[in-house]
Amino acid sequence: MCLKELDILMPKIRFTGDIFRKQKYGGVSKYFSRLISGLRENPEFSIFVDVFVHINRHLDKNTLNQPNLVSPFSLDTPLISRLSREVDNLFLRNNRKENFDILHETFFYAGVVQNNSEQRVVTIYDTIREIFGPHTGQLEKKAKSIDLSDHIICISETTKGDLIKFYGTPSQKISVIPLGVDKAPFVNKSFKITKSKEKHQLLFLGQRDGYKNFSFLLETFQSSSELQEHFNLVVVGPRYSERELMEIQDRGLEQHITYRGSEEHSLQKEFRSSSALLVPSLYEGFGLAALEAMMSGCVVFSSGTGAQREVLRDSSIYFDPLNPDSLSSRLLETFGSPGKMVEMAYRGRLLAEEFSWNKTVSATCDVYNKLIQGGNY
Repeated sequence: MCLKELDILMPKIRFTGDIFRKQKYGGVSKYFSRLISGLRENPEFSIFVDVFVHINRHLDKNTLNQPNLVSPFSLDTPLISRLSREVDNLFLRNNRKENFDILHETFFYAGVVQNNSEQRVVTIYDTIREIFGPHTGQLEKKAKSIDLSDHIICISETTKGDLIKFYGTPSQKISVIPLGVDKAPFVNKSFKITKSKEKHQLLFLGQRDGYKNFSFLLETFQSSSELQEHFNLVVVGPRYSERELMEIQDRGLEQHITYRGSEEHSLQKEFRSSSALLVPSLYEGFGLAALEAMMSGCVVFSSGTGAQREVLRDSSIYFDPLNPDSLSSRLLETFGSPGKMVEMAYRGRLLAEEFSWNKTVSATCDVYNKLIQGGNY
C-alpha cells in the first residue's frame, strides 16, 4: 500500500488557524505548535492546519508541512484579519472540501459552516474573563465552542473545576491534559546577597494589566529600600502604556526597572540571566512561564493563585499578592539563605522535567482515538 493510500485511511485531524493569525508569540500558540509538531511525528493521524497567512513565530514549514506565508504585519485589526481569512479561503478552499474526523479549534468558535468534521474538540486554558472581565463578545464565542464541542481539554484541574462552575459542563466531557515545557540548559547561578554594586536580576513576564497585578510589584519595590539596593526588576512583554510609564516615574523606580521587549529569543536570554521569576497574578490557569523559568534554574516566587499551587507544588516560594511586605520579606529571607535558593532551583528543575510535550501529545491522541472509536467519557 502506498503512502498516499495510507494517508487516506488514517483519521484526519483539522486544526483551525485562528490563533496563528492572532498571536506572534504566546502560550496558546506555543501549545498548538508543539501539539501539531508532535502529532506529525505520530503515524496514527493525518494532520491539516487551516492557515496560509499567519504571523506566529512558533510555526515553521516543518510544523505545517504545507505552504505558508509569514506576514510582517499585525493581523489583530478587523480589516487585516478579514483580508487574511479571505486569502486563506482562496488558497485552502480545496482542502476545506474534505471531510475530517475531528476539528480541533485553536480559538473559540470557528463556525458551523467550516466544520466538515465528525467530532469537535476545544481546549480551555482558564476562566480569567469570566472572573475578572471584561465580558466581551469573545465569551459568547467561548460559550458557543463549549456547547458545540464533543469533548473539552482543560490544561489543569483548576481550570476544569472553574469550567464546570461557570458553564455547568459535565465532568465526563472534560479531560485534563497539562502543557509541556521545552528543554533548556540548566544554569548554575550565584544567589548570595552581597554588598557589591552588582544586583540580582528579577524577572516579570507577560501581560501586565488587571489580574496580572503588575502595580503590586511597583508598590513592593517602592516600599522597600533593601529591594532597590539588591535587585533590579526586568520586564519582558508588551511595551509600556503611558499610564505605566507615569506610574513608574511617579514611584521613582526608573533606575530599578528595565524593559527588555517581548521577543522569544530574548526571553530565553533573560531566563538565563535572572535569579528569580516573580508571578504576582491574581489568577493563573496553569503557569507555563513559571515552569519554563524553573527549567532554566530560576527560582519562582508565586502568588499561588488559580492553578499555581496545583502545578508548582512545593517548588515555588509563595507570597500574598495583596501584601507588598509579604513579597519583599520572602525575597530578602530566601536570597539571604543561598543554600535554600540552590535547593529551590534544583527542585524547580526536577518539577519542570515532569512536564513534557510528548506527554501532552500522547494524552491528546488518547482523546482523539476515543472520540473516533465512539467511546463514552
